[in-house]
Amino acid sequence: MLEGRCDPAKITRKVLEGIVEREVGGEKVYHKLKWRAGARLGYPVWEQLDETFDINKHVRFLHEWNGDGKMRYREEEVFDAISNFFDHPLPKDKPQWEIYIVPEYVYNDASKTSNYYALIFR
Repeated sequence: MLEGRCDPAKITRKVLEGIVEREVGGEKVYHKLKWRAGARLGYPVWEQLDETFDINKHVRFLHEWNGDGKMRYREEEVFDAISNFFDHPLPKDKPQWEIYIVPEYVYNDASKTSNYYALIFR
């Protein structure tokens, strides 16, 4: 959980520039974030997807996964969504990671009244 106003475009940009496209010494540090696991002749292989990689398929709103159209989630609703993730494997046609944005996170504790948002890494 992070305190402050949620800026989804900034989060997406930071993930793309600061993680996915990050370079050290001219080489991408996390280049396999654009790859997916596959199989050739019965053996596991990495398949590069640089041409078809779309950051917006990896950094998304929680309500897109839930299909409920909500932007504001209470603490227990977020934990319910996280537990439901385990019932649905990631699609095999893309790299095996996602970040879900919860733009308005509401603690169950009424004393916490600031603006919060959450990022769920899967």
